[in-house]
Amino acid sequence: MVEAFAVASGKGGTGKTTTTLALGMALAERHDVTVVDADTGMANLLFHAGLDDADATLHDLLLSDREASVADATYDRFGLSVVP
Repeated sequence: MVEAFAVASGKGGTGKTTTTLALGMALAERHDVTVVDADTGMANLLFHAGLDDADATLHDLLLSDREASVADATYDRFGLSVVP
């Protein structure tokens, strides 16, 4: 069974990214987990996960003129899949 959780707030600086990554890491101890940073304006998961040199992000895929797969922006990190 697939379950999805969203961590959201209209205000910046409330700990959404930190909470998402920590929750994802905890859940990944027993489950397959993918965390996605869907904040196209101020995505920070890239930096929190140490993926500063990532080839592609979700934002890049959304802006791309070519057909792309989310797999192109998925990275293994901390025992989970990260889509920055």
